[in-house]
Amino acid sequence: MTSQPIFITDMEHDASNDAETKKALEKLALDPPCSMPWQHILVDRSGDVSVCCLNSYVVGNLHDAPLEDLWNGPSMCELRRRFLNHDYSSCSVRCPFVLARVKAGKAQKNT
Repeated sequence: MTSQPIFITDMEHDASNDAETKKALEKLALDPPCSMPWQHILVDRSGDVSVCCLNSYVVGNLHDAPLEDLWNGPSMCELRRRFLNHDYSSCSVRCPFVLARVKAGKAQKNT
């Protein structure tokens, strides 16, 4: 068994029934959020699923639910809503995206 997490990128998120997400994305076109929750997923050795190694928010576990259910599930949608509102409180300040926002005065240090 590998000790490195498995990365899966460019998965599709079906936002067709999520009018709130569509509206927020249009509104944030000039100040886009981190795109990781829409394009990326990380699975660690224990099966925990998150969007990157610098984000502590776990959306679920592959031992409890299939990947597609986690990708489109309520926990991932909640994380996407947080990011749409520029809430990166679950992210490390070591994240280049968060660090750039802090330096630009667009975000506060959260962790």
